[in-house]
Amino acid sequence: MSTSLAVLTWLLLTVPVLLLLAAARQPAPVAHALYAVTALMVLIYAWVALWWRPTGFELTGRELVIHWPVRRRAFSLDQVTAVEVVDFDALHARYGRGMRVGAGGLWGAFGLYVMKRLTVLMYVSRWDQLVLLSGLPRPLLISPEEHEAFVLRLSQRS
Repeated sequence: MSTSLAVLTWLLLTVPVLLLLAAARQPAPVAHALYAVTALMVLIYAWVALWWRPTGFELTGRELVIHWPVRRRAFSLDQVTAVEVVDFDALHARYGRGMRVGAGGLWGAFGLYVMKRLTVLMYVSRWDQLVLLSGLPRPLLISPEEHEAFVLRLSQRS
């Protein structure tokens, strides 16, 4: 995870704790509202952690499998026409500025990234050393831990 995303994640994780501390000092109606907001935040954080944030990227046979705690998704490598290491500056120079649609800030950015000339499916936990896979029905932008080895393995497949 990049430093900026790690700092943002830690800051966001302190918010429910701060809300609980604030609720303890408030009269009942305000405290109940703060407890409800805290519970909602914890549910959203759990949803992001379990559904949106990948725990790993695996190359198996003819597929790229993305693993999450409660699901998995496989992409056929037969459709991949190009794979490259990029960063957001390169993407913006090539396709225009973008907007994230999905979850972001907590452990990374996940969902769609809509740029002026391209929309990609994005599962990233840093802003550089990203891997862009083209040729899939929706291009895929990911941040595998060992990006160079990942690209090498993809380029060596038969």
